Amino acid sequence: MTDKQLKRIYALFAGQQLALVHLSNTICREHKINPGDLAQSFDTTAEKIPESVANREVLQLVLNQIAAGIRGSQAAPEYNALMDRLLH
Repeated sequence: MTDKQLKRIYALFAGQQLALVHLSNTICREHKINPGDLAQSFDTTAEKIPESVANREVLQLVLNQIAAGIRGSQAAPEYNALMDRLLH
């Protein structure tokens, strides 16, 4: 697999995480759900994945990143700017 193909796959997964964060925020707004509570549910789900599950650490990473995305999207613009600098 080429580096270009790997970057494309990474972008697809990142896009799916972004879509989940957007969907979560829309659901929170429309149904008056606290975004912090929803983010915590993703973290809790990550913690409860049994150790016997294949790729547990990767699954936990994805769930925790979605939770962080939900929290970050609710934060002040300065936080988002900091995250952009750190991730790029």
